[in-house]
Amino acid sequence: MAAMGLDDVVQEVGRELAKNERPCSCIPASALLISVLHRRGFHDAYRLTVKVQIFNRIQWLKTHGLPNDEASCKAYNDAGGAFVSVGEGEVPDGHWSGHLVVIVPNTSEDQHTMLDLTIDQAHKPEWDIDLLDKVLRIEVDDQFVSGKAPRQCEVNGLLLIYRAYPDDDSYRDRDF
Repeated sequence: MAAMGLDDVVQEVGRELAKNERPCSCIPASALLISVLHRRGFHDAYRLTVKVQIFNRIQWLKTHGLPNDEASCKAYNDAGGAFVSVGEGEVPDGHWSGHLVVIVPNTSEDQHTMLDLTIDQAHKPEWDIDLLDKVLRIEVDDQFVSGKAPRQCEVNGLLLIYRAYPDDDSYRDRDF
């Protein structure tokens, strides 16, 4: 029952965000999602700072592993490889160095649900990174939400690697 309720909430929030004339950043999107979740009875839901690396050419990665030195980076690039980082790297003035997701605790035994409403900001079709109109719903465990272990998942032939930073609430300092 909780899972169906979450689907309804995500759809409701998606409709609200679609009414927005400008692309919505993760800070206001997660605030809206938290508000709706709390009204719908998911009182323990909370925001979590993450950083995400997104790699294309997942089949190449499965064969060769993640590029981790100059030679493997060149081989990955030569194979058409590209990656995008969300929440890290150079940050334009006025932007926050991080990315927010929402965690709904204990949605199944020993698991929580991570909702990422704004991952589509990493959509780069010219790099074969297709995340247009994606809302990600990923099961995560205590190791992830505590920041002790990353969470990898595959979406549209991409490898996404999420890392959690539970002690980083610097997003609260942003005026959005």
